[in-house]
Amino acid sequence: MDGDADLDLLVTRSTDSLPAGDEAYQPLLLINAGNGGLSPAPDRTLPTLPISVGAAAAADFDRDGQLDVFLGGRVQPGDYPETPRSALLQYLGGSFADETAEVAPVLQQVGMVTFGDVD
Repeated sequence: MDGDADLDLLVTRSTDSLPAGDEAYQPLLLINAGNGGLSPAPDRTLPTLPISVGAAAAADFDRDGQLDVFLGGRVQPGDYPETPRSALLQYLGGSFADETAEVAPVLQQVGMVTFGDVD
């Protein structure tokens, strides 16, 4: 995430035991200091996204050479099987912006997202 070539970590949460929109669902980005230590990224690195995530994937959707992130909502807490929110996050050199509505609005309500290993 910070361009120093060591592996940073994006932590998401998935459960239906917390109320919808609870701040505990907010994804957490941890920056690798290169010595085995991880520390939280600055507050404004990720947009506010209280999503119960079923899948997260990194890919360069805008072809700028930087990895962007898709967060697929798995469950709408308290409203199963309603469609949860999903988000497409564009990397903007030190932070991420939710570009779902502008780039791929169909992904906002794509369904209950999960990934599997097919091989």
